[in-house]
Amino acid sequence: GGSMDYATHTEATASNVYFVSTERGDDTWSGTAQAPFKTIQKGLDSAKSPGDCVYVYPGTYDERPALKASGTAGKPIALIGLSHLGEITIDATHTENQVVLTAGYDYWVISGFTLKNAARFGFDASGSKNLVLRNLIAKDNTLDGFHVVGADGSVFENLTAHHNGNDGFYLYNSPNCEIRNYLAYQNT
Repeated sequence: GGSMDYATHTEATASNVYFVSTERGDDTWSGTAQAPFKTIQKGLDSAKSPGDCVYVYPGTYDERPALKASGTAGKPIALIGLSHLGEITIDATHTENQVVLTAGYDYWVISGFTLKNAARFGFDASGSKNLVLRNLIAKDNTLDGFHVVGADGSVFENLTAHHNGNDGFYLYNSPNCEIRNYLAYQNT
């Protein structure tokens, strides 16, 4: 799970490291492990430089975060759920937005989350290139679990999509992608 990603994006190699905890954080704090942010969006707003990393502690996050910057080929930006410590769920039920997590930027590593209850998509990677999506679950979304259009050169690994109202994984116009260990069931 997430421990492998945690090991590959350590504080020693990351440009800036931020931590998020819905249970013990505050968005006015500095985002350190001792003083984490409360929302994933605050972590993403802070991760603006190639190589930055946002670690998310277990809990349920009632928000709809969106990426705000691009990494580079040698220094992707990482959003890593510390899933070896417990489940991390991003739940769009109480938001007015239609997607749980929106990419829109290039060179990201995203791992360790459950994305659920969006009015449209669990994850929207439209137009984002060179993503690494790993160890993610998309469930109970009204349309697609993972909606991927124009995501050239991306890697999708250990993804699960179930009980989504349309496709579990919709991939279109995305050359040079790799898909490994994908499980889909009970999508309509």
